[in-house]
Parts: sequence; structure tokens; C-alpha cells
Amino acid sequence: INQILRFFSYEHFYVLYCRFWELDADRDQMLELVDLQNYSNGTVTTAVLQRVVAGAGRKLTSNTPGKLDFEDFVYFCLAEEDKNSPAAIFYWFKVLDVDADGVLSGYELGQFWEEQKPKMAEVGIEDIKLEDMLCQMLDMVGANRIRDHPQGLTLSDLRSCPTPANFFNMLFNATKFARFEHRDPFGEHQMRQQPEKTEWDRFARLEYDRMASEVQQ
Repeated sequence: INQILRFFSYEHFYVLYCRFWELDADRDQMLELVDLQNYSNGTVTTAVLQRVVAGAGRKLTSNTPGKLDFEDFVYFCLAEEDKNSPAAIFYWFKVLDVDADGVLSGYELGQFWEEQKPKMAEVGIEDIKLEDMLCQMLDMVGANRIRDHPQGLTLSDLRSCPTPANFFNMLFNATKFARFEHRDPFGEHQMRQQPEKTEWDRFARLEYDRMASEVQQ
């Protein structure tokens, strides 16, 4: 069943549960902001995580403001590890759309960029000004698409973007953005020949192998 990637396998559940368990330091079956800040060695910016625990991306099933239960965490993890999926695009758009007007304005993107900018420097990305960052984001989406709504980017714009993961990573996961910038084309081609076709499948397989190796040691 682990080889059938159309469904959640045991490997997928194991990875998600172990990730949740590793972050849940006080073992209350809930994750707070301080717990999520340890996710993936703190690569996701705090400003975005604050929106996540506030239920901006998806209404929390925990019914506890500021805390994620296991189901909430599953949605967060899937969205974070496979930002190209339709569900993830919708999730992260809602997280970034602070005023909930259906448009990501330059002001909103700039607010998130303030925290991301020093993280970019830490991973070796040259000093990028806000104006340059916005230009790069428009290039990712396609500047022609926003002529009808110059006030910002819509969900439709991001759904039409060839690489939405790069758009989101540029704003709140510098490590993943740097990994893409410095990727090896040959290695990427080899990776795409593997049975795992989505970022989530590849992440889950690597994490499961890592966890299994640690158990055996």
C-alpha cells in the first residue's frame, strides 16, 4: 500500500504523527506558536505562523484559539510541504490575505517580507529590496495577468502561476527558496523519474526513511 501514491499510506500517517509528536513538547495534543516555530528547524517565518495558529488558512478544528490539533497540523504540513497543490495555494493565499479582501496588496506582501529579508541573507541570497522582490513576484505570476486588477494579486493569479511554491517560499521559507535557486538540473531530472511525483510524496518518503534509520540506530 505504501507504493500506491493516490491514497494516504501508512508511511504518510507515520510521518505526520511523528512530526506532530516531535513538536508537541508538553504532550497536550496541541501545538502552539512556540511549537510551530520549531517546525523544520524554524525555516517558516513567525509572521506567517501567527496567521496559521489564528486559523487564517483554515478554520481550526481544535476550537481553541492559537492552538492546532492533529487535524489542523495535517493541513498545515501538507500545505507547507507541497505548495504547488491547489489546496495549498488556497491555504497560503488566505494566510497572506490579512485584510481578507481577496487581493494580496503590495503592502501586505511587504509586511511579510520584512521578516523574511534577513532570513534570505542567512541562506546566501543577495540583499533584495522590496521593490525588486515585488517585481520578481510579478514575473512569477505574469505581469500581464494583473492589468485588470493592478491593486494586487488574486487567488486566480496564483492558481495560474507555473511555480506557486517559489512565490510562497520567497515570502516565508528562505531555505526552500534558496534550495530552488541553487538546484542541480540533472539531479532534479533524476528526481522526477522517481515514482513520487509530488513534493509531498517526496517529502514523506525522505522523512519516513530518516525516521526508520533513527529507530534502527
